[in-house]
Amino acid sequence: MMTRLESSYLVQPSIERENKVSIQSVGVIGAGTMGNGIAQVCAIAGLDVVMVDINDAAVQRDLEQISKSLDRLVKKSDLND
Repeated sequence: MMTRLESSYLVQPSIERENKVSIQSVGVIGAGTMGNGIAQVCAIAGLDVVMVDINDAAVQRDLEQISKSLDRLVKKSDLND
């Protein structure tokens, strides 16, 4: 069953926020394609990232993929060391 939310139910972002929160670390559950992408974007943004999965080999594979991807971005000068 699909439900459509009316705009009155959606939270409207405020322009000014009184209480700013500083995110310093992120936990990613699941080392699939989506988890890999989330972990990489967060790492590029300078956040500490913890990735967990029920399969340790999947986490290891994703770490290698992220490392290769970051190396490619550095070589293309899209990212600094």
